[in-house]
Amino acid sequence: MIFVLVIIILSVIRGIYAVFAKNVQKKYAGNFAQDMYLTMMFFLLQFIFLWAFPPYRPLHIEPAQFLNPAMFGVLSVAATVLFFTAMRIGSTALTNIVNNFSMLVPIIIGLLFWNESISIVQIFGIALVLAALFFFNAKTKAMPERPDNAEKKSGVKWLLTALAAALAVGFSVFFTKRNSLQYPDYFKEYLLLLCAVTVIVTLPYVLWAAVKKKIKLIPDIRFIYLVAVMAVIQDIYNIFYTIYVGRVNSALFFPITGITATLAVVICSRIFLREKLSVKANIGIVLSIIAIALLSL
Repeated sequence: MIFVLVIIILSVIRGIYAVFAKNVQKKYAGNFAQDMYLTMMFFLLQFIFLWAFPPYRPLHIEPAQFLNPAMFGVLSVAATVLFFTAMRIGSTALTNIVNNFSMLVPIIIGLLFWNESISIVQIFGIALVLAALFFFNAKTKAMPERPDNAEKKSGVKWLLTALAAALAVGFSVFFTKRNSLQYPDYFKEYLLLLCAVTVIVTLPYVLWAAVKKKIKLIPDIRFIYLVAVMAVIQDIYNIFYTIYVGRVNSALFFPITGITATLAVVICSRIFLREKLSVKANIGIVLSIIAIALLSL
């Protein structure tokens, strides 16, 4: 029952996050420099807000604990920048769905390094995931009520960008699960360290971009509000995620979180962003949901 509740919370969080991420991207992430600045601020605010979340105890950090969050931090920079780039050139719903394909990476790693197993049905599910990608070369049309939501062509460039983001997320999740297995009681330390690493990695470029006047270091109030909400949402998601990722088999945890997140993002994108997907895209979504469901068996 607790696991079901956690899955519901995670899926709702992903749906809400997608809406705020799209609003931030539309106004504040129009190029690579802005993507990097947004990434830095996003993780900086996560780092700040994490101190308000439990557990409230002295931190326990050893040198051996640095590897996992450091690797995650580097990969998360690539994943976040690619994610916002994909949303800029394609559909919010489809970008988030392809992003959920990142679960294939930890499932495969689980087979190789964590002695986890996979069935014939799950292999068929993986094949369906690959088949679904061919249907995502589709248009996302604006709803009449939202003329500002321009029609977009989610073509090869978008698909490759979204897939690259998913791969970066998938490999970063490997380090999250490994940390959960190695240090199950120190998830807060892990999250603080990965946020700090991400800020340190992005800061030199952000300062250079500010000197070159590609970005403004002092953002407006609306930017701070939107990114702050995203940071709080992501912190809550990460806390639940890091606690449970090490307790459940990869072939079960990742597909279930993927399918519920997919449904939440599609529903939220339809309601709040007024995205209308083509028939091909909807076929891809159905195939994705079936595939993720098979992966959970």
